[in-house]
Amino acid sequence: MAPGQATQDMTYDKPADETFADVQKALGTMGKVRNADIAALTIEGSSRYGLQSVKLKVNITPQGETSAISISAFSDDVWAAGAKNGIKRLQEAMANLGNADYVPSKTGVKPASMALRLVGFILVLLIVMAVLGWWSSGSISGRVVLRGVIPFIGFAILVYFIVARIRFGKK
Repeated sequence: MAPGQATQDMTYDKPADETFADVQKALGTMGKVRNADIAALTIEGSSRYGLQSVKLKVNITPQGETSAISISAFSDDVWAAGAKNGIKRLQEAMANLGNADYVPSKTGVKPASMALRLVGFILVLLIVMAVLGWWSSGSISGRVVLRGVIPFIGFAILVYFIVARIRFGKK
């Protein structure tokens, strides 16, 4: 499997034509339907996971009164967090099609979590740039500061990711 790709197979308790309509409706509530081919029983669409786009491809196979669904998702991150989240949200949307109170998440990430991750990324980037600047300067004072700052930077990054994982859960 390619980096950023996740797949999931499931059965659905409806015939293929009803399954096709349900998948199309569920994908439309959480993202966008790009292509729906009733003859081939395939649906392609996209959703968001934070700031990245997640592409979803659904293949439906008739099995009498039920259907087999194969979902493939592709995201920009190598851990496939966006792809896994897109599949999970599609399944959740399909399970709640009859629930009028259900509102699917459009981004798949809580705003506070996304903001914390973005701020953390910017901080790490700025710290790395500062360390590289001190390192390349070659001055004695830069080396002394570097020796004192590196353990602090490492500890701060470790604490940041531990707090983020505890607060927002592993994604």
